Amino acid sequence: MGGDGRPVIIYLHGNVGTRWDESSRTETLELILMDGADNHVLSLDYRGFGDSTGEPSESGMTSDTFYLYQWVKKRSRGGHVYLWGHSLGSAVDALILEAPYTTIREVVALHPLAKVRPILMKTISDCGYIFYPLRSLKALTSPLLILHAEDDNIVPYHMGLKLYQISLQAKKKYNTDVRVEMISYSANLGFSHSSIYLDPNLSNVVR
Repeated sequence: MGGDGRPVIIYLHGNVGTRWDESSRTETLELILMDGADNHVLSLDYRGFGDSTGEPSESGMTSDTFYLYQWVKKRSRGGHVYLWGHSLGSAVDALILEAPYTTIREVVALHPLAKVRPILMKTISDCGYIFYPLRSLKALTSPLLILHAEDDNIVPYHMGLKLYQISLQAKKKYNTDVRVEMISYSANLGFSHSSIYLDPNLSNVVR
């Protein structure tokens, strides 16, 4: 990235894996760069993921993402900076959430091991691995695009819909004219949790 003023997308992968080890993530990045899209794409492995050292935690992942955002912003020469978060997810120019969840607690409740939920939650909490997208979006002041498949078998569609409704309330509360939009994908398409990149119109959707 040479500070040429072109838009920059920072792609944030989900809770497992790394920035390159899953074809869907790699193909998503490639798709963004295809079809005449005039932008840069950067991705990172948070601490404790991939080839990054340290232990994963909410504060660590937030810090790593914010550091990269600041690094990009200083070098972008006024170009827009967008965050594209898959499953997870600082004033940013726009936020794209793919298959987002409301709280980690609600996701754990749907896990096959939900009967030992208290133990799971304590373990997750002790690791500092607690995320609250629902709380964060209540203070949303940036444009938001949510992408969610109705047949998502990891993060239920209703969670993305709830985040969308919360974001609309935040927009009204702060009286902003930022764009808040949700794109739903029919279960008939079979995109589930990780295949939204198969949408042939995706590059136009995110522009």
